[in-house]
Amino acid sequence: MKKILFVLTLLSVLILAGCGQSSEGDVAVDERVKTGTRGMQMEFIRDIPYNNEAYEQEQFPLALTIRNEGGYDITQGWLAMTTEGPVDVLSVERSGTVYQFATPNDPLGGKGFGETGQSRRIEANLRANEIALTKEQQATITTKACYQYQTTLVQKICIDPDINQEFLRIKPCKYKKDTGISGGQGAPVSVTNVEFKRIPYGNNIQPVFKLTVTNNEGGKIIEEGNTGGACSTGIIAGAFNKIKAEAKIGDERLSCIQKDEDSQIYIECTGSQISQSKTSGYKDIVVDLYYGYIIEDEKNIRLLKKE
Repeated sequence: MKKILFVLTLLSVLILAGCGQSSEGDVAVDERVKTGTRGMQMEFIRDIPYNNEAYEQEQFPLALTIRNEGGYDITQGWLAMTTEGPVDVLSVERSGTVYQFATPNDPLGGKGFGETGQSRRIEANLRANEIALTKEQQATITTKACYQYQTTLVQKICIDPDINQEFLRIKPCKYKKDTGISGGQGAPVSVTNVEFKRIPYGNNIQPVFKLTVTNNEGGKIIEEGNTGGACSTGIIAGAFNKIKAEAKIGDERLSCIQKDEDSQIYIECTGSQISQSKTSGYKDIVVDLYYGYIIEDEKNIRLLKKE
């Protein structure tokens, strides 16, 4: 049986933040460029309660740490707890379903150049119900975190519209169909490949960029607007694996849609037509992905009967 638990009492919040910098030495740093494949991490603190045990009909504490190890601030984040085991093993003293741990006015900051992301310790009080018949029972407490996050890709692409190689000249760069990207963009979801397709239209080509999107951490991706609800009522139909994408190349905004194939997420962004006679050149493609992300952690508790 599962029972929604409310994080009853926020006993303490510890915020740990480092000091950042926008450049290293005399070299300017593009703050849009981030690396890494992690987002928020969450774990229960060992031996809280002591020896992972609690007595029936008594209140006991629970503590966990959340850390933003990605490159972006969390401005919307929620926690929910459930128990799994014998009927009514645990209860709480007041109603409620979720606890909001991050808001726009109180974000959980991400890491930047020369700094670490913020951490918070969250403590709750729970209560064990009476144990019948046996001397002890097992309970599993699962905490689910649902938070909004983003990924920003900044990648140089050679825009060479001369699809048939008709114009003989020295080119600043040459067409490349696929650009593989490793190391992530400071988030649990990253772009790992950009496929550049040149669709011919008479004397022009229409550029199409097909982005391969990878879930690095094994959490669940959900539509950004359904993040909070996923922690209280669950993921609604059609919201799973949905990502909002905004992109531009140079000063031009691209039109992006999500096109999945089997279980693989792809984002396809289309630009305006370019004359095939135009010389090649490098441009930055900048892609912003917006989504919700869900992670879970669990802890086993032994509930003991009073003598």
